[in-house]
Amino acid sequence: MLKMKRQQNRYLYLWIILGIVVVRFGAVPVVEALIQESHVRIEASDVASTSHEMLVHSPFDDVTLTGASILVQDIVSGAILYEKNSTAELPLASLTKIMTGMVAQEVLTPETRIRLSPEVLATEGDQGLFIYEELTVEDLIDFMLVASSNDAARALGDAIEQATGETITDIMNRKAREIGLRTTRFLNETGLDVEEALEGGAYGSARDVGMLLEYVTETHPDLLVSTREQDLAILSSFGISHTAQNTNILVHDIPWLIGAKTGFTDLAGGNLAVVFDAGLNKPIVAVVLGSTREGRFEDMEVLVTTTFEYLEGVAF
Repeated sequence: MLKMKRQQNRYLYLWIILGIVVVRFGAVPVVEALIQESHVRIEASDVASTSHEMLVHSPFDDVTLTGASILVQDIVSGAILYEKNSTAELPLASLTKIMTGMVAQEVLTPETRIRLSPEVLATEGDQGLFIYEELTVEDLIDFMLVASSNDAARALGDAIEQATGETITDIMNRKAREIGLRTTRFLNETGLDVEEALEGGAYGSARDVGMLLEYVTETHPDLLVSTREQDLAILSSFGISHTAQNTNILVHDIPWLIGAKTGFTDLAGGNLAVVFDAGLNKPIVAVVLGSTREGRFEDMEVLVTTTFEYLEGVAF
């Protein structure tokens, strides 16, 4: 407002000078044109000032969230719409499985069948798979991501190790460095807490998870397609149909969902990462780390709603 007053004062002085010119030289048409132009400039300045004041207050300023680390980012422009401790290194829990699935797509053939050994089915978290039945790599990836199946993750990790002669974590950590994930490190392919060491199965930041999801949507666009569904049915070599229920209870509540992954352990708390379209060529990534089992979904609902409010305000 102060800036606008100064501009108005400058134009007032100009009018006085021009008035003198009119009286002395009769330059009425020229003066009228200049006065009209000055009014346009003042009005334009007023509009710019008003627009600036509108954008100074963001709808994100009013949000209340339980997550310890949060990021909302426009993937195309790179603009961060909201962040809270977004570079803090925290346990990732089952968000780890995004990297597991991506590595499996890169190393294994989708139609290859994997036989489930007793060792892989001994992993914590039973979704009803049976010893020695066979499932395709593609089905195991989908089952792992939708149901957050630790058995499927371990089966994929074991198959990757046999195919490459490397440990699955070495491959995952190397891939993280290639992508540029600065705070991310993987101790296993499931994200389960390592109980003996009292540490998480993987660590990273909301910023890194956002970067990983951006990389996935650009280079592996089909990886998270199954996570848009409420449930998933896969058929094993035994002729048994296994149904996976989506662990993301917001699957149908997020408009134009591109993909999502949940995570929860005692150490990590509740995690949730999603990518959704907020408009034409407007993919948004939103990440919540260190919330609670229920709070992660409540946080994400607030973030998605507020994102649309924010973008509508900017567009206006």
